[in-house]
Amino acid sequence: MESRNKIKEWGLNVSFQTGNEIYCHCPFHADKGASLCINSKKPIWYCQSCERGGHLDKLEKLLAKEGIVDYEPVEEHRKKYPLAKMEIEDFEALRMATNCQYLVKRGFNNDSVRAWEIRRSTVFAVLPLKNKNNIVDGLILRAMMKDYEPRYQAKHFKKKDRLFGKQTSHNGNRMVVLVEGPLDAVKIWQHMNSLNMLGDFAGVYAAMGSSMSNKQIELLSKVSNDILILMDNEDSGRVATQKCAKSLLGFNLFVPRPDLYASEDPGAMKVEEFGNIISDPLPYLKARIEGILER
Repeated sequence: MESRNKIKEWGLNVSFQTGNEIYCHCPFHADKGASLCINSKKPIWYCQSCERGGHLDKLEKLLAKEGIVDYEPVEEHRKKYPLAKMEIEDFEALRMATNCQYLVKRGFNNDSVRAWEIRRSTVFAVLPLKNKNNIVDGLILRAMMKDYEPRYQAKHFKKKDRLFGKQTSHNGNRMVVLVEGPLDAVKIWQHMNSLNMLGDFAGVYAAMGSSMSNKQIELLSKVSNDILILMDNEDSGRVATQKCAKSLLGFNLFVPRPDLYASEDPGAMKVEEFGNIISDPLPYLKARIEGILER
């Protein structure tokens, strides 16, 4: 109710509403697409175009700076971001995240958004997790604001019991690419699609963490025995690679050659870089013997 009252009080130009998300024309720039999204139940907002957002108090402060409203500071405890409480039916009411500036700037195209059915909430890109019957029974929320913590939230499932991803081929002798984050999985799928190589892989999956549970290992074993572990390209990513590999003893494991992997993480990778990496993966055992993962 506070958000609705504030919108009315500030005289913002409301364009439409989907679920709890009220879309307005952003007053801070020329906005034809109603980029400013305000949650009607929680005091948070985010602009898809200028990528500003936070507590409603911050929006009021910015409006005051522009001379649009008067501003009265509130107690500091009211500025904390509330945790998301999103139900499956809330997801169904959200708009598809096509032309979402956050995803566009991160290099995702609308084909990927549609294929993975990514929706957008006030401050989250929302990815559905489907069961074996292709029914959404879990949600993954990725904050689009840099200062929003936690960046990822899992709703209606336990991460240790599931894998996020897609099986791209049911033919045998195909490799799985295993990444850490859900959006990394989407980006790798996009590169496979761009290279017309979806059928050359068994799938792409996100561990949603730096280690694998027994349930996740069981799920992965049903897809392939050959796995390319593609974690972040820094010290913590190399530690995560070793933790995953330790969990996956018995699989044929590969890692990217360091001279071919220049990006900071799979989500920042260009399609050409991915093509080079998968054309010549390095056996994990050789990487350990040569000390490559410790560099």
